[in-house]
Amino acid sequence: MATDNMLRINEKLKEIAANLTHYPELPASEQRPCLFTGRMGEALFLMNYAQYLQSDFYFDLAIQRIEESFEMVDNGYTWLNFSGGLTGIFWTIEHFIELGYLEENTRKSLQSFDRPFAEKMLDDMATGGFDFMHKALGIAFYLLKRRKHNPGLDAYLVKCVKGLSDCALQADGNALKWLSTLNAATGKRGANICLSHGMSSIAIMLTKFIEHGIATDLSADLLHRTVRFILAQEIDPVQHLSCFPSMSLEKPDQQMLTSRMAWCYGDLGVGLALCRAGATAGMPSWREKGMDVLTYSCSRKDTLMDAGICHGTAGVAHIFQRIFQDTGLPVFKDTANYWYEQTLEQANIPEGLAGYLPYFINEPVHLAQARGFLVGISGIGLSLLHAVSDNRPDWDECLLLS
Repeated sequence: MATDNMLRINEKLKEIAANLTHYPELPASEQRPCLFTGRMGEALFLMNYAQYLQSDFYFDLAIQRIEESFEMVDNGYTWLNFSGGLTGIFWTIEHFIELGYLEENTRKSLQSFDRPFAEKMLDDMATGGFDFMHKALGIAFYLLKRRKHNPGLDAYLVKCVKGLSDCALQADGNALKWLSTLNAATGKRGANICLSHGMSSIAIMLTKFIEHGIATDLSADLLHRTVRFILAQEIDPVQHLSCFPSMSLEKPDQQMLTSRMAWCYGDLGVGLALCRAGATAGMPSWREKGMDVLTYSCSRKDTLMDAGICHGTAGVAHIFQRIFQDTGLPVFKDTANYWYEQTLEQANIPEGLAGYLPYFINEPVHLAQARGFLVGISGIGLSLLHAVSDNRPDWDECLLLS
């Protein structure tokens, strides 16, 4: 990366940190302790920025955000899901302990929650609620981190894999699919193959179950049949711009919708899932296909509407930077630099925080979201840190990227 861009990024990081340091009190209705849109997401950026600068000030500020998050939990915050609930909050605590940022004895307060979380995971899966961000697989993701401290969780995780198998539907070619709600307003359901809510997240979670030794034979069978379904959705990028559609192809007359460039939906998540599945299952052809998808995606210069991690330029930049770190291939570094430049250019909204404002269609933007991890400046800051720091971004595990 050119020196002038590194200087610009470091100046933008200062601006983001300043916006998180001096902020107006949120209305009670917007105060959230969670990882993706609340205090814990801010703590994730502030802690990483503290390590980057070797700054006690930002370390103390991160601890303050953690304490604020736990105060809200003590006052009755009871959501359990990963994106907006306790499992995401507790994952961040475990993450900080593993990196040595918090004391080991902090973990003692987490033990009593393990069984209620595990039971909620199985309840969700029993009704087909596998969604990573909002349902069973997000809880399972956290419990995989907890299992070495509580081996009794393994029995629940085995049941989770069996429950995932039970709610799968047969598809052509000895493949499997899972149905998601594709349109909340109409209730339309179908097979979503994306990373945030769909089958790419299932594929990656199955690799994690295998790596942890959880129901390995069943997990491996499910992984093979999941990948078969995903691969069957491939389309011609010359004709349709993307390598995979925005939803599965199951009707001859179905309208083809090009998938976006983003973390949440689109080819990047599918390509990453295929690479991970190929490495875990010993299937070089899957990894080769995944790399083909990711390499082709380097040629796309889509216009994105904001900078956030979820569906904006910072998320795309981070993914390409992560792939470069994993492969050493210059094309991914060049592409990451392009998207980091776009991220800097996005900081052009006077009423935004550090010039950034999340973009939603026909939805209001709340201050907690604008400050937060998934669509706000905390996540943008973490992505920009990845551009100027030599440290591996271990935090992106919570996005299923590592």
